[in-house]
Amino acid sequence: MADPHIKEHLDRWDIMTVILYRSGLTLAPLALLMMVVSADYAVFSQWLLMGAITLCCFSLHIYDKNIRLIVQGCGWLAVLLTLATAYGSLKVFELLGVGAAYLVLGALCFKESFCFKIPFLRLMPAVFAVDWLLRVSGWSDGYRLLLLVTAIALIIMAIAKWRMPLHFDIGDKRNYQL
Repeated sequence: MADPHIKEHLDRWDIMTVILYRSGLTLAPLALLMMVVSADYAVFSQWLLMGAITLCCFSLHIYDKNIRLIVQGCGWLAVLLTLATAYGSLKVFELLGVGAAYLVLGALCFKESFCFKIPFLRLMPAVFAVDWLLRVSGWSDGYRLLLLVTAIALIIMAIAKWRMPLHFDIGDKRNYQL
């Protein structure tokens, strides 16, 4: 979380990564909404979700390198598992890929809860876990309803994120562990 009193000079890479991260946070709820709307969009929405996860993980600004690498690793795992489903209809890879993507989104919601005073953001990791368990159980009505709530929460977070100055995403550059 950035200290509002610290305004770092942002170079082109900083600006680009902040915009990519925020774009990923914007695409993620759109992918989730597509999953809610129709099963016809299932493949496209899953790839859109993986694209959103990739944008977020590529440009993640977290000071602690251990947490940053764990979140990024889960994001890349989600993409790899989704790629594996393209070469066969292995439902378990699809479910694990979505689970890894949900883990990333839950972690990002928790991270962003320190920036915003939006009370439900800290609960989002648990909401994603329940949503994934409902998906695994096959109860499509339950997970679609929860997915709708999750998408709305992510839309609220994305709007709040875009309203922030870009330098808030970077914070104090001296605090980053390399």
